[in-house]
Amino acid sequence: TGFGSGNLYASQWRLTADFTGDAVPIAKPGTEMEEVDSPDGFGVKGASMACDTAGIYTFPATGYWLIHYNHVGHTSTTQTGTASIYTTHNDSTWVEAANCSVPGYYEKTSMGCSYIMNVSDTTTHKVRFNITWSSAAVSQTTKGDSAFNETCMTFTRLSA
Repeated sequence: TGFGSGNLYASQWRLTADFTGDAVPIAKPGTEMEEVDSPDGFGVKGASMACDTAGIYTFPATGYWLIHYNHVGHTSTTQTGTASIYTTHNDSTWVEAANCSVPGYYEKTSMGCSYIMNVSDTTTHKVRFNITWSSAAVSQTTKGDSAFNETCMTFTRLSA
């Protein structure tokens, strides 16, 4: 069983409002994050990812998962942003699994990174997302909107 079978899971989350500065991890559910529900369709197939108040995501099933993180920002100074995917296999030690960076100078920027994770235990294998700026982080905005995806995370189970 694999992609396209009855065991497909897909869950997409998005930032619903702008914020400034670094976030380690980015956003918390119920405040700035929501599972996608509009404009058409829905943000989940199968079971949803769970996100706790610390911004840590838990997988609903074991298997190989494709994780994609898209970050949209607006810089008000010369700045480099780094968006990172962090994972843990023991619910304790976090490692940077993927990152991308983009320089900006008074402009809107977008960057994305992906990672395939083998989730063999849903209680200890988790993921979180960070954004850090090279300096003057208070003048850097991470973009979010509740009507469409800007900064967002997509999780797709590829196989069991």
